[in-house]
Amino acid sequence: MTGRPVDRAGFAELFHGFADSAFRLETLPVYREPHERDAVRRFLAGEPPDDAWMVGYLDLLRELRRTGRTLRRVRVLDDPPTDYQRFVQDLAARRNVPAGEELRVLDRDAAAGLGVRGGGDFWLFDGATAAVMRFDGGAFAGAEIITAPDLVAGYRALRDVTWNAAREFTTTR
Repeated sequence: MTGRPVDRAGFAELFHGFADSAFRLETLPVYREPHERDAVRRFLAGEPPDDAWMVGYLDLLRELRRTGRTLRRVRVLDDPPTDYQRFVQDLAARRNVPAGEELRVLDRDAAAGLGVRGGGDFWLFDGATAAVMRFDGGAFAGAEIITAPDLVAGYRALRDVTWNAAREFTTTR
């Protein structure tokens, strides 16, 4: 192990302590978070959305924008997108982007050409702290916090190359 493990609560604290920027690389074709289960089901059934489960995150996005901090994400997409990816793209168009999240998308083949592999998800806070995410069956199972400058440099480089290679997400559906 090269970092300090944190659980969901320790991970959540990172979103309130950064000064300038947070970046997420999202690589899996499907995530199976229990709090999203009903929302995904509703989306796939063509039912009206109930985004009440997102209120806290959307409030956080608006607070970050209000205080001049950025939250950026690169989402790796399959071709064609998985049902889950279609769900999160719809959600981003309706909620995340209007609340302040900056989103770009990167085709899986292009990501592979950059050395990005599925399951290599991480958050990078202020370019100095990497939170390498762990999953169990597609559900978040904690993260490893890395602050060693030589290791964090690799995550900064991956942030930069994926952000520059990704295309702007459009909210038109």
